[in-house]
Amino acid sequence: MAIRFFSLFLLYRAVFAELLPVSESDGRVPTTDDVHVQLQKLRDDVKILKETYQQVVVDVTAHTQHKDEIGKHEMEIQALKQIVARLEERLEVLQEERRGPDKPSTLTSPTPVIASSCEELRHSDEALKSGMYWIDPDGHGTGDTPVYVWCNMTTGSTSILHDSESSTDVGQCWDAGCYSRFINYNASMRQIIALIELSSVCRQSIQYDCKMAPMEFNGEPQSWWTDRNGVRRNDFTGGNSVQSKCQCALENSCLDRKLQCNCNALSPIETFDKGIITDKSSLPVTRLNFGRILTQPSSGRHSLSRLECYGRQPVQSPKPLPKSCQDLRRTGHTISGFYSVLRSGVIETVFCDMTQMSGEEKAISSFVSPEQLDSLIQRLDKADERIQRQALRIRNSVGRLNVFLVRQNRTNNSQMRKLESIDEKLASDLKELFNSQQRQNYEIAELRRRWDRPQGKSLTRMPANCHDLKAVGHGLSGIYPVKADDHIEMVYCNMTLCKFDFKKTNRTNRMSVLTVIFKCWNEATPRETWIGKADVISSLVHFYVLRKTPFYLEGRGHMQSILPFEITRSNQGGGMDAKKGVFTVPKSGTYVFRFSFGALKREKAQHVSVTLVLNDVEDVASIYGSDHQGFFSLSLQTILNLKKKDKIHLVLQSASGGGNYEDIDMTTHFSGFLLDEQMF
Repeated sequence: MAIRFFSLFLLYRAVFAELLPVSESDGRVPTTDDVHVQLQKLRDDVKILKETYQQVVVDVTAHTQHKDEIGKHEMEIQALKQIVARLEERLEVLQEERRGPDKPSTLTSPTPVIASSCEELRHSDEALKSGMYWIDPDGHGTGDTPVYVWCNMTTGSTSILHDSESSTDVGQCWDAGCYSRFINYNASMRQIIALIELSSVCRQSIQYDCKMAPMEFNGEPQSWWTDRNGVRRNDFTGGNSVQSKCQCALENSCLDRKLQCNCNALSPIETFDKGIITDKSSLPVTRLNFGRILTQPSSGRHSLSRLECYGRQPVQSPKPLPKSCQDLRRTGHTISGFYSVLRSGVIETVFCDMTQMSGEEKAISSFVSPEQLDSLIQRLDKADERIQRQALRIRNSVGRLNVFLVRQNRTNNSQMRKLESIDEKLASDLKELFNSQQRQNYEIAELRRRWDRPQGKSLTRMPANCHDLKAVGHGLSGIYPVKADDHIEMVYCNMTLCKFDFKKTNRTNRMSVLTVIFKCWNEATPRETWIGKADVISSLVHFYVLRKTPFYLEGRGHMQSILPFEITRSNQGGGMDAKKGVFTVPKSGTYVFRFSFGALKREKAQHVSVTLVLNDVEDVASIYGSDHQGFFSLSLQTILNLKKKDKIHLVLQSASGGGNYEDIDMTTHFSGFLLDEQMF
């Protein structure tokens, strides 16, 4: 786009800055040659601009790759810095414990670099906005890798994403639970369980949109979900009921108060069931199973919400100090180390291993001696030195990598320009070779046509037999279409029936042998073999229209009205006027019409009929039916021989008065197509 705008600018400059001064100086109008010269200059400028633009693109790509490599190395350096920070924190803990219990402890609980939940992020910075963030519920630097979650900074809730949030079609199958879907979360199960233990409330909801697809049939569950322990659960509210139970049963709002779920009512109109699971010991949902979704119109679609957790799990002890490593973990301590806990009224120092899910603790007196503590401090100092040396080597490697990338980019750019030049030349040569071959093939075909096909006679009608074909110049035997009375037929024409005896030829005859052969070929009658009727249609004719809104039949007593339509799926030939409901025949021939009517009527029961009317006077086909619990379903199909400009429409008739007919899922539709065209 930039090249186009710049080209227009150059054109403007050339026309108004160069041509006009010439005309003003010598008093003449710019000629065509002047314009061509300026256009050539513009082409050269555009070519230079394109090359410069391509070079800029290559440089930007190389710079982006270079920045990606630097970013990777910076991430590695940050990870090493985090390891050094954790080692320094452990060293401070060990040094503080070494001073003894007499000295007051100045060490506070370690602060993780990555928060354990969105609630912790919100308390650390109230200016944060809702969005995607990294958290580490099982402890920074320990356990599994951090997870990428959605944080609602208004409520402080944490939502873990998965691959089954959108509505998913179950399909059709017969057996209970025949459809199965495993839920893939964007976090490991260890991280999910750690987040649940840190949170005061967790919830996850399941929704099932159904049409004639029960959750339970004849007392047997057809659908269920599986908890994190692999246990099958039939109760979609999180309870322990062996029967299928949905949220409408708790709210006393089911379609049938005797049933536990809306889907169990087998309604022909789509409805839904929902279940909200809050049992933290069962969450998250790991698998969904649904079954008994028969053929159409049965259907089912499921969706599973994100796992949402919020709040902090309170420490049960009223004392200011925690009693165990579990209490420390729930308050946000996720780094293994030495901590002070209150046991039986006495403060003890324990080592908490936060890599274990429950937090394993050991007393310091039984864990490490002063000599072992000194040795551990020395090893930590040496590890710190090794980490610093490794970070320095990484920085040096990044510098060398940058130099190498700059050189490599320059080499690649030069090679790329050479390859592009060679590619353009090859493309030009191939195009010229192809065009030359095409011209030669055309010339050869034209010479063969002129040699093989003799001069034919002109006909004012379509050939009706092999003799007509031969008369217009067809000299090869083969299958040809010919005109019959009112259709097209296919015949095989043998054009080689020319009998000529070379022995009886007189050498003194004035006509040459070639002239005699040509005359024999013209006078011979070809042999014709009938193959069959050709199904030929000059152009397709078909239409397909539907209704989607209620249709109101006004009046009382015996009423009738033309049925219009609103949606046009196809109208090849342009014969269907959907708004008026009238089809005008564009071509004479045999047509097939199909009609289906499905609607609900909320008023009293009645009888209806649908009639196919020709030219407003003749009823050519009709169908009659009565309602079934307020639902009408009629279908009609027929085959008619019609002439051009004939008109066809549908008439809805009622013997018991008018009313409002509500269409269900666009089940009222009308279609037709040309089966056999009357050609002559």
